[in-house]
Amino acid sequence: MAFPSWSAAVKKILLVQPSSASAERVFSLLHNAFNRQPDAALEETVKISVMLRYNKLARWLKHT
Repeated sequence: MAFPSWSAAVKKILLVQPSSASAERVFSLLHNAFNRQPDAALEETVKISVMLRYNKLARWLKHT
């Protein structure tokens, strides 16, 4: 396979089962971001939230 590390990452990601709790957290984050903050802060909040989730997933993939 040309990309063995991508293959391993995709296999791990596809095995993760979505749950209603994770969906609720996402909706809660978006609700809070859109309802309480000015536009500039909203953009920064969304960007930081995405970066945190990506880094958490990257660490999990690295250690499993």
